[in-house]
Amino acid sequence: MRVDRGPGIFLAKLVNRLIAMVRRRRRIRALDGTGIVLLALVGVSHPATAGVDAWTSGDQPGGEIHAAALAGEVCYAAGPSGLFRSTDGCATWSRIPALAGVSVSEVAIDVAQPTTAYAATSGGMWRTLDAGADWAEIGTGSGVRGTPFAAVAVDPTISGQAWFVEGGHVWRTTMSGDGIWGDVTSNLGSVQGVVFDASTGWLWSWASGPYIAVQQSPGGMWVEGDSNLSPTFYPVRIVVDR
Repeated sequence: MRVDRGPGIFLAKLVNRLIAMVRRRRRIRALDGTGIVLLALVGVSHPATAGVDAWTSGDQPGGEIHAAALAGEVCYAAGPSGLFRSTDGCATWSRIPALAGVSVSEVAIDVAQPTTAYAATSGGMWRTLDAGADWAEIGTGSGVRGTPFAAVAVDPTISGQAWFVEGGHVWRTTMSGDGIWGDVTSNLGSVQGVVFDASTGWLWSWASGPYIAVQQSPGGMWVEGDSNLSPTFYPVRIVVDR
């Protein structure tokens, strides 16, 4: 079974647009349910209300930013120098001491339980249960602590369900990272990232090659979704338009 040409064309256009954005200004957008947008540029964050053509520069320290997430007044910004948090709607920021100097590739908030968030880092998968005040490394699928994680994705409809990418494998938790993780890599190659689409219940993954695949049911087989992509096309990220 293959994803039909419609999703393939849509993904190609979407990822091409994202790559053009990254090459041009390296920006990443996060949107929460309140219509607040967080745009992360190299070295600075810019919060604004969706639909208002005005951006203000946040006081974000620490240099280059690769990922951002927000829920209500709590915002996170992640990059090679660590993880930063804001508790006033992205206006002012402070560094997370536990991850100072640690490269953070991605940060995600459990929308169904917004006090819980995850950070995929070069030194393990880290989690907070109190809206970012305290962080600790959680278990690992490979059994080795401190291993690099490339990505994290959460299910905004089911509290505690998340996916982590470590060593090319996709791991699934239904207990916010506690207990045993399930390896749902199945027939995939070396995975670089994942994103969950709550509107369909599908989990998307990508790797170089190009190779984009979709898992249409938890733990099921992965179906190719890279129709119409050039062999020289290398996806860096997939985003879901919620």
